[in-house]
Amino acid sequence: MGSGPQNTFPRASISKEPHLTLDDSMLLRDINARALQVWDEAQEAECQALRQQLQQEMELLNAYQSKIKIQTEAQHEREQQKLEQKVSLRRAHLEQKIEEELASLQKERTDRIKHLLDRQEREIDAFDMESLRMGFNNLGALDYPKDDYR
Repeated sequence: MGSGPQNTFPRASISKEPHLTLDDSMLLRDINARALQVWDEAQEAECQALRQQLQQEMELLNAYQSKIKIQTEAQHEREQQKLEQKVSLRRAHLEQKIEEELASLQKERTDRIKHLLDRQEREIDAFDMESLRMGFNNLGALDYPKDDYR
């Protein structure tokens, strides 16, 4: 065996016991060999137990990591849905404001056109009155359609 077991496992030394018989020496050698074998088996069993414990801890770690990943993905999905909902509401609000603004601008445009047409009609009437007052009453004979200018 290597130097590791000799350092941690006490062995009887055959050379220090000169009065032992050959049978005693062989018996002592067998005992030492068996003791080393038992010690090696114990070390192997401990190593196997540690491997098994490590495997179990790895499985627990993997399960924990999977659980955390699933929870994180679920949280991400919830946050994304909340943000999409906020964006949707904001978009609807902005679209409503745009529609209201367009309606307001259209009404303002229509009012302005009406105001300008009324003003044009008053100015045409005033022009016609001034023309009649000045004696230009033959202009009506030219047959200009009055509605084309309005």
